[in-house]
Order: sequence, then structure tokens, then C-alpha cells
Amino acid sequence: MVDTASLRLVPLFRELDEKSLEFLAKHVEVLDLGPGEIVYRERDPGDALYIVGSGELSITKVIDWDDMNEKVLAVVGKDAFFGEMALLDQEPRSRSTTRARSSAPCGT
Repeated sequence: MVDTASLRLVPLFRELDEKSLEFLAKHVEVLDLGPGEIVYRERDPGDALYIVGSGELSITKVIDWDDMNEKVLAVVGKDAFFGEMALLDQEPRSRSTTRARSSAPCGT
């Protein structure tokens, strides 16, 4: 389980009260990702928000579906969150996210 102090470090959750943070902490699933491991692919259903526990992840967009060439749009690190737009609008993911470097946890 993730502790509330760790959740409070995430900008999205800073203003939440302790009871709300405790609720979130009980529902966080920790993903231990290895280098190059994919969190989700472009066009996957948007069913979760992700928080980077440590390390870095690349956010990419497919620019050529025939060759599956991707462009790196951003690299996100500790305490960053991503995946919120597809979760909120219930649309398929518009980008892919992949573990960029060393193994580290990511919460969902």
C-alpha cells in the first residue's frame, strides 16, 4: 500500500484532506516496471490515472502506423501523473507510455 505522505507529494493531490488521501492510498495499485516495459498503448481504453513513483517514463505518439514509428513527446519523472485525460473523457488513449530507464514503481 502507498502511504498518504507519498500521495501528498503529487501536485494533483496536495490539497486533499487526510481522509481522501487514505481512501486513495487503499486503492492504489503499484506497478513495478522494468526498462522498456509498456504501461499502456495508444488506443487502449482509458481506465486509470498513473503516478510515477521513481524513475522516468517516455510518453510517445505513433507517427507511422505501418512501421510503428513513434515520436517521444515527453519524459516524465517522480511524482508526475499522466493518463488523466482518457480517464476523464472515457476515450481511448491518445498516446503510449513506456518505462524509459531503470526499474521502479508506478502507481495506478
